[in-house]
Amino acid sequence: MEKKIRMIIRNTITSKKGSFRIEQIRKEIVSSLKENNFNDEVKNEKITSEYLNNLINDKKLFRYSNENEYFYIH
Repeated sequence: MEKKIRMIIRNTITSKKGSFRIEQIRKEIVSSLKENNFNDEVKNEKITSEYLNNLINDKKLFRYSNENEYFYIH
């Protein structure tokens, strides 16, 4: 199940074109998870936050200099 959730998160992020805000992508991920019948909101938020933090730490999400916008590096 955890693998399926991570796959949904990754697909949501990689489908984004251009820049996005973390709050915006977080909402889209949570709605994608709900559409796929993962309805535990607390767990979804936790996994989403961990995944996004890992992407930032691994430098897969690049932040524009002074703005709160990111883009995904493939």
